[in-house]
Amino acid sequence: MNILARGSALGALLCTLAACGGSDPSGSSAVTAASAVSPIVAPKPGSPAASTVAATTGTTSSTGTTTTASAGATTSNSGSLIAPSAKTSATKLVDSSHNVWTVASGVVNENGAAAGVSYSVVALLYYGGMIYQENSSCQWFSWTGTTWTASTNPDPSATPACPSTSTSSSTTASTSTSNTSTFGVRACGNALCSTKDGSPVILIGGTMSGCESNFAPARCDAIAAAGEEYWATTWKTQHPGTNAVRIHLDTCSYLDATTCAPDARGNIAGDVATIVSEATAAGLYVILDEAFSAPTGQQSIGQPGFADATESPAFWQAIANAYGNQPNVIFDIFNEPYGENVYADWMAPGGKDVAMVANGGTYSKWVTQNNSNGDALETVNTPYQVEGELQLLELVRSAGAINLVLLSSTGWAGEIENWLASYNVNGNPDPLKNVGASQHAYGYDKGNAPITAVLNAGYPVVETEFEVAVGSIGTASQVLGIGVSGLIACCPHNWGGTGITLSFGNAQNQATW
Repeated sequence: MNILARGSALGALLCTLAACGGSDPSGSSAVTAASAVSPIVAPKPGSPAASTVAATTGTTSSTGTTTTASAGATTSNSGSLIAPSAKTSATKLVDSSHNVWTVASGVVNENGAAAGVSYSVVALLYYGGMIYQENSSCQWFSWTGTTWTASTNPDPSATPACPSTSTSSSTTASTSTSNTSTFGVRACGNALCSTKDGSPVILIGGTMSGCESNFAPARCDAIAAAGEEYWATTWKTQHPGTNAVRIHLDTCSYLDATTCAPDARGNIAGDVATIVSEATAAGLYVILDEAFSAPTGQQSIGQPGFADATESPAFWQAIANAYGNQPNVIFDIFNEPYGENVYADWMAPGGKDVAMVANGGTYSKWVTQNNSNGDALETVNTPYQVEGELQLLELVRSAGAINLVLLSSTGWAGEIENWLASYNVNGNPDPLKNVGASQHAYGYDKGNAPITAVLNAGYPVVETEFEVAVGSIGTASQVLGIGVSGLIACCPHNWGGTGITLSFGNAQNQATW
């Protein structure tokens, strides 16, 4: 949802600055020690969500179940391993306190009860008196006695190669985007990984609003003027682990197309180039999304129902030309497709928007938000040509762009249960296999299963806008725990005045991250 429609709700769930980084009303950084923690190793499938764990070894598990150590059990040898892919795999491990460790359905159990929070565990190791686990995203964690904490493989020579490392190596070897030795990110199966070294990547950040406001171009100027130091310090201390920024854009003002954006002038593309350059220098992934546009004969006054065939192709051609060989820049093709804002139209199998969002075509009427009128929807009863997101994917690939591309589902990017029906009809639509799903989970009430279905089909999922809790799915940590590859909060912004509003909106610094 566009941030201007949510302005009254931005502060509702903010934590106190005493517990996490933030800003004072003047916009200066007010970072506490809590905000200076090391970047989080965000949970992929198999990784724990430390903030949700409250287990005491041998007494009470995270679910409150009392567990009992087996006093008569023989302590396992250091290096003992439970791993189906290993030549020799134990069925259980016994630590020096005689706690019995097992793995069932990818979950680590201590004395028969879940040990903290774990998912998709592929290896459990007893080494040097400690219990370690590896998940299917090749992340290692060690048990502290009360929780799992990020770690490294203590015995690489004895443990089998990580399955996702093997898979991603064979997958990326056939594409031009395999380990480029350049800072960037790509899809590795249903997760994200570094283009530089293949390590897992979790995107954490916020969507910066301002550059889409073609009627107030000074907002984008202010963001461009923030400078590398802003991105490297103030931005990164908004939340532990922040490594990304998402930028809303307007096709008309970016292209300086005064026919659809009368107040546009020629330096928005230059502003964006400055932002991308300085954010990249600060070590950030940069997500660019098309938020505003308008077809022939209309004005870009807000967020329309779909990408259009007039401005969207030229916009993505320009973006591909500018950033197509910069793999830390992610192309989020369209912010929030909603058609005529009719629920039945969004839903597979019969909803007309399910195929339209992907393949384009003639649409019966043009609907857009009016950003200057509280984002009220306005309807023009004139057919227009929609440019499908698969058409725009093909365009950027034809331009030679290697970037990760995110495609949005119907229903303001919320109804992810329709994503496969839109984009996976003939299998993965991207010749580079470098495509994923973008979801906005505001109030999403259909649980984990639709997200899991997209993951099981082999695509990464990024929550490119969210608030805590993430719909009915759960806390941010729980969402990452099911395999989501990123959480991009909504929405820091600059709407004029002095400085940039630093808040990550309702998702800022929540204890559940």
